[in-house]
Amino acid sequence: MKPVGAKSALLKKSREPVYDLKLESEGSPALSLSVEAWSRADAFWAAEVISVACSEEYDEFGLWEGDTYLYGGTTRCCWCEATPWDIALATQLLVLEHQELLLRSRSALSRSGRLLEDTARLRGLLSERGFHH
Repeated sequence: MKPVGAKSALLKKSREPVYDLKLESEGSPALSLSVEAWSRADAFWAAEVISVACSEEYDEFGLWEGDTYLYGGTTRCCWCEATPWDIALATQLLVLEHQELLLRSRSALSRSGRLLEDTARLRGLLSERGFHH
C-alpha cells in the first residue's frame, strides 16, 4: 500500500547518495546491499539495524560510500544510538524492504529467528506511525 498526502511527499525526496553495505562471514559468500539513505546518519542506522538482524549468518559488516570505507565492525556488537524516531521514514521503509526480501530469499537468512524478530519489530513501529507495508 502506497502512502498518500503528506506521507507521500516525505518519500519523494531524492535519496542520494547510495551507500553499499557488505556483510561477511568466514566460509560464506559475502552479501552486498545498496542502501539509499537520506543522510550519512541514516545510512549508519540502516547498516547497524540490518547487520544486527543478519548476525546469525554474518559476523562482520562494512559500510561504503563509493570507494570510501565509512564504518563497520562485528555484527553482534552494533549499537545504534539513534532511534527510529530520529531516522527518515524512507530509510526505515528501505530497511524493512531489505529485511523482508532477505526473509523471502532461499538463503540461510530466510530461516533466521533474529531477522524475523527484527523485521516484525520494525514493521510494528512503522505501522504505529501509519505506514502499512
